[in-house]
Amino acid sequence: MEITKRLLEVITENTGVDVTVKTRKRETIEMRSLYFNVLKELRPNISLSSIGKSVNLNHATVIHSLNKYEMYEMFNSNFKAL
Repeated sequence: MEITKRLLEVITENTGVDVTVKTRKRETIEMRSLYFNVLKELRPNISLSSIGKSVNLNHATVIHSLNKYEMYEMFNSNFKAL
């Protein structure tokens, strides 16, 4: 999965946040949600389990994060810019 590795690199380079770290910090959660959303848009046929495995999380976390994406975008002006 070359695209997942490259997308992780781009997000880490541009934001300074490592989305593979298991933490509940808001900035990490929001960037992880961005990663999940962009990956799902680029590869619509990819399974949620595969997306989760790329950052050592399960599919339920991916579902929750995708559902909360619009909220993060609405309340964080910096998030919209990314």
